[in-house]
Amino acid sequence: MPNTARRYGYQANVMDMDAVVETIPKDQPVIVITASYEGQPCDNAAQFVTWLETLKADNVLQGLDYAVFGCGHSDWQTTFQRIPNLVDELLEKHGAKRIASRGSSNAADGNMFSDFDSWTEQTLWPAIAPTSSGDRGVGSALDMELSQQDRSSYLRQDVQHATVVDAKRLTAPEEPEKRHLEVQLPEGMTYEAGDYLAVLPFNPPESVARVQKHFKFASDTTIKIKLGAATFLPTGVELSVTDLLKGFVELNLPATRRDLQTCVAACESSPDKAALEVFTDKDGFARMTEQRVSLLDLLERYPSIELAFGSFLSMLAPLRPRHYSISSSPLADPKTCSITYSRINEAARSGVGRYIGVTGAYLSTLKPGDEILVSVRATNKFFHLPADVASTPVVLFGAGAGLAPFRGFIQERAQQLAAGRHLAPALMFMGCRSASKDRLYGDEMDAWVKAGAVDIRYAFSREPESSEGCRYVQDRLLNDKNDVLQMWQAGAKLFTCGSPEVSEGLARVAQQILIEERAEAGENFTEEQAKDWFREKRNERFVVDVFA
Repeated sequence: MPNTARRYGYQANVMDMDAVVETIPKDQPVIVITASYEGQPCDNAAQFVTWLETLKADNVLQGLDYAVFGCGHSDWQTTFQRIPNLVDELLEKHGAKRIASRGSSNAADGNMFSDFDSWTEQTLWPAIAPTSSGDRGVGSALDMELSQQDRSSYLRQDVQHATVVDAKRLTAPEEPEKRHLEVQLPEGMTYEAGDYLAVLPFNPPESVARVQKHFKFASDTTIKIKLGAATFLPTGVELSVTDLLKGFVELNLPATRRDLQTCVAACESSPDKAALEVFTDKDGFARMTEQRVSLLDLLERYPSIELAFGSFLSMLAPLRPRHYSISSSPLADPKTCSITYSRINEAARSGVGRYIGVTGAYLSTLKPGDEILVSVRATNKFFHLPADVASTPVVLFGAGAGLAPFRGFIQERAQQLAAGRHLAPALMFMGCRSASKDRLYGDEMDAWVKAGAVDIRYAFSREPESSEGCRYVQDRLLNDKNDVLQMWQAGAKLFTCGSPEVSEGLARVAQQILIEERAEAGENFTEEQAKDWFREKRNERFVVDVFA
């Protein structure tokens, strides 16, 4: 948003909501972008929301011009958009002036970037700068020079240099690739088990080569973007096109509505234009998003789109850090942490070439001694081991790389046991494909089981005979439900980490178990009642971390 704001004559500053408590500026428009987490504010907005809720005078915010954009996920039906709505109402209640109607996006639709673009273009900027032109279409290409330099100088993200200590593959060659990476953290950077490591990657060489091929650039072509250009990219310096594409811009994100509109306008062929316009309605755009069709995919699929390289660059988002659950505990070594990740290289849903996971591809090239740009990001405050480790049992559910935070939890418990602490029981349900080919950290887990840090119940999808006939983790939960119920009755806290499919499968089985238990007690408990019961217990007794 900052570089978009410059096109409308504004200098935008990005700040946490908590940073403006008592000091929210009244000499410029304030745009609040916020979300709900289980109906509560995000960690960096909690103080701000509390401040708004406790303001006494109705006119204390008089003179403030504001607008709100809310993010949320409709799976949380009862709390969807609660915090954006609350902030919008309280700002107005206390005298602030709403200058644009509230925007919103539902993460379930997968169109968050497009929704935000549409709101800013159609609602926000016309309200703030009605006489300015911020068109970013074909005519707004970056002013630059092409001819035949360390990105860290221009980074806008809060990342620092770390050093790779260990890097290895965890799965057999014929299995989907899961890998382990351990880094030595920068001085002063700390973490807790369950936190995230944010990694700023490089784009895969294959993606960079596709752009160079489309625009017919030689590999040694350099670029200089003119000083003063409204862009996050380096200006006034010469750097290679390869380095710019590799380290500064997102090449694989799904195209936004604005991208699609620009391509339609720039298309010179009637058949291609007609094919593109199929995607412009709601259903067509939803299909395009589901297939993860990128701007580059569109240019390759419809070669009659006459888009200059400067326009292409101006349409790309800045390369962003990716978040990975830390798979270690600082009790083992506070100066290092590890992540456990998947490397994805598969046929693209878009039908154009292959989809290569950006960060997984980058991480898999690293070797001990290499530098990497990282920062520690706090997880959901509930996704940590209970403080009372002696009397609160824990039950963990995961599959594949969803093991990551739980390895950190179990390592922490092993360290606590070695220090002589008494621990309540821990039970982990873990889904894998094979007992011998992708049982992640198998020897280590066996040692921790022997030490009493955890009891593990596996589900092997390709070898169910090795896991009591259970293919998936939800099958193993149903098989071993009596053990889980016993721990639940003892006050256990439950954690889930995995894909949406894993989370949804576990939720269905958990609801089934609850309904059956209530039926045995003579109660007629419906599916909707079971869902409500679990919603009430979320974060208090169970916590979910879902990744795509």
